[in-house]
Amino acid sequence: GVNTVEKGLLSVDELAVYLGVSRWTVYQWINQQRLPHIKIRRLVRFDKVEILGWLEGQRVKPFREF
Repeated sequence: GVNTVEKGLLSVDELAVYLGVSRWTVYQWINQQRLPHIKIRRLVRFDKVEILGWLEGQRVKPFREF
């Protein structure tokens, strides 16, 4: 089979490890449409580039008082 990591695609398990969250959390985020993902029938994969963009969008800018 094709090694999905080489193609820049991550499995649910790989993404959970990468983000430091549980598989359950990843599935919750998928169900809540919070994570960009690719669905191939029942298979779910994540594009590493899209995930990096999504992570950047989660960044909280520090509040600075002048």
